[in-house]
Amino acid sequence: MLKIHIIRLTTLTICAITSVFGASAGEKEAAPQQGILLATFGTSDPDALAAFENIATMTRERFPGVPIYWAYTSDFIRKKMARQGVELDSPLAALSRMRDAGIDEVAIQSLHVIAGIEYEEILDAVAAFQSTHLQFGRVEIGGPLLFSAADIEKTSEAILANAAEFRKPGDMLILMGHGSGDHPADITYVATNAIIRAQDPTACLGTVEGHPTFDQVLSKIEEQNPESVTLFPFMSVAGDHAHNDMAGDEPDSWKSQLESRGIECTAVLQGMGESPEIVEIWLSHLDEAMNQLGANEHVAAH
Repeated sequence: MLKIHIIRLTTLTICAITSVFGASAGEKEAAPQQGILLATFGTSDPDALAAFENIATMTRERFPGVPIYWAYTSDFIRKKMARQGVELDSPLAALSRMRDAGIDEVAIQSLHVIAGIEYEEILDAVAAFQSTHLQFGRVEIGGPLLFSAADIEKTSEAILANAAEFRKPGDMLILMGHGSGDHPADITYVATNAIIRAQDPTACLGTVEGHPTFDQVLSKIEEQNPESVTLFPFMSVAGDHAHNDMAGDEPDSWKSQLESRGIECTAVLQGMGESPEIVEIWLSHLDEAMNQLGANEHVAAH
């Protein structure tokens, strides 16, 4: 019995020494477990999930072997899906799930379009989580789609190229963005519209809940007097806004209002997350976040 107690005491002593002073010389310390969190507003429209599937596929191909988690910043979407029996993680819940899984370092990629309210929810969630005893060793955040002037230029070029596939000769292209009301980041849409119109004077960007407004878009349409218009979402997914506010049959939809003015409309229900060229811009931000974690070895050739 005494011998057993001595063995146990010796084992405990070795464990205590190792925990205080680290592993002995020659032993390699385990690399931190890294993970990726893709954070989006979310959607309740099953048809819009093609965008998320494309983003997930491209992310897995870019970072093979790195576990990928999802978070949904819209409380409205999370509650709506919960009533349908689908539980979606908030950013805070997703971070907790990742920590429980043994993730030590996190690269978060915002799949939002601008650095508005929803993007700030990611920042708030990280700040809250990192103030607890569960905090990660490192957290890096990739900015939303339009995070720099270069992003706006690249996105404008990509969306015009994508829409060209659906436009008839002489069509005016009308892009529908979400908008962010009185939030300062709403000005990003105004700047993007200016770049888009500089690249293609027959294209125009408007928003549902910000600026440029649909009335401002209408004034441009009246100036150019096109016979036909192509409507195209400037959103990560072609969800409720695209189906109803843009292409719906209700009298206040953009399509209905234009048709009431005698303008032929073609509505394309394709989110920006379905475009490899645009997803590449989001992933370039994730590249930066992963590089900050020292994860260069995870990045596949592209």
